[in-house]
Amino acid sequence: MEKLYRTEDTICALCTPPGTGALAIIRVSGSRTYSTIRRLLRQKLPPKREAAGRHFLRTLKLDDGVSVEAVLICFQSPHSFTGEDVIEISLPGNTVMVKQLLQHLVELGARPAEPGEFSFRACVYGRMDLAQAEAVNESIRATSEQMLRLSLNQLAGETSHHVQKWLDILNNLLARVEVVHDYPGDAGEVSSEEPEIWEETASREELRELGEPAESYQSLQPASIFALARLLPLAGELDTSISLHDRYGALRRGLKVVIVGPPNVGKSTLFNRLLGFERAIVAAAPGTTRDYLEESLLIGGVKLSLVDTAGLRHARHLVEMLGVERAQRLLAESDALILMEDAGHFYPDGRERLPRIAETWESAREQEIPTLVVINKADTLSDEKERSHFDLQAKSLGAALISAIEGTGVERVVGFLRELGSVGDSSVRFLLTDRQRTLVVRARQSIEQATESLRLGLPLDVVSIDLYDAQKALA
Repeated sequence: MEKLYRTEDTICALCTPPGTGALAIIRVSGSRTYSTIRRLLRQKLPPKREAAGRHFLRTLKLDDGVSVEAVLICFQSPHSFTGEDVIEISLPGNTVMVKQLLQHLVELGARPAEPGEFSFRACVYGRMDLAQAEAVNESIRATSEQMLRLSLNQLAGETSHHVQKWLDILNNLLARVEVVHDYPGDAGEVSSEEPEIWEETASREELRELGEPAESYQSLQPASIFALARLLPLAGELDTSISLHDRYGALRRGLKVVIVGPPNVGKSTLFNRLLGFERAIVAAAPGTTRDYLEESLLIGGVKLSLVDTAGLRHARHLVEMLGVERAQRLLAESDALILMEDAGHFYPDGRERLPRIAETWESAREQEIPTLVVINKADTLSDEKERSHFDLQAKSLGAALISAIEGTGVERVVGFLRELGSVGDSSVRFLLTDRQRTLVVRARQSIEQATESLRLGLPLDVVSIDLYDAQKALA
């Protein structure tokens, strides 16, 4: 960790994924970048000021007299990713060649960069703030087109813009408190300042538009009314950002969708159908799947981990018991469920229409796990009239009648999966990271305490303690 903060060193690292490829890029950053690189070249490089912003084809000397042609892209401080002098070397993506070059750079005085150190230096030298630095990793690891869009928005400063707007509200309010506290006037009381300072008439109107009952602020002093009119909308914005994180945050890592249900309802057949190849063994005998199978797939540009589980049942043997226990555990860890039953155990006109899966379905509802109930084996129904009746009754439950073996109705399952990975609100411009959410929640709690104190009529200089806590969390 000590190395992470030693910004006086010149650092180097491979910036493309490790492994063999057409090209590899090595980045070198620091005050001795140009002098280090010059010692590797057979041909001269122009002076730093002339080289900046240009690229050059040069021959690099490696170990044992080996040399390779590479393209050098040169940047001069502060106009680089890190804010330091930077040279990026593009060379053939041979792992041995890359290793030799990195080793040679270290021998010449550079050191291997720590994970995230280029972004860290960009923060230190003012090229980006912390939220933008976090977005570098978010954009690299984005598992869907929408998450990539949101992470690029964050990289462009969208999150920072909103946080700064929230801070401006607190800073403005706290500045007024400090002025009134330091220069209290004749009354000597913060709450009895001139109404004009606190924009009393406008603030009352703002509270009325926010739906605040008049009796909740009628007896308050102008300072408290002014503060409430600004803190309540701010609290609403913080709540929205927290809610969006909770709703869509799982998209960052990719969603785990678990297929569960009794034995022999066609879970593995649907699993194979969605993957597009025969991954799971399918047999007529129940209990074919003893353990879970997991595969990744892309639907609508969203990465999903699809899990096929052992049938939920009373196990007779140890292996079956372990498989069922794992299925139960995966159910609890899932982001969404495909809960399956077959048409032979669906009673569309019965009092209890899906008795074998009713308990699991209810449990998923209580845990608020997005769930699609799928009634499989529509191909076993006797005629079109019966199929139509089953389909109508299934839809009334919010379920989908399908035939996994024929593929009919599977588009409903695909639609469910696509919807899971969709950030439904196109107005969403950014998502908090887990770290950011923790701090926004802390700020929200402080603002909640401040608004409660204001409603109790406490002076604003007392309330400001909570406002400073909120300010600190957001900053």
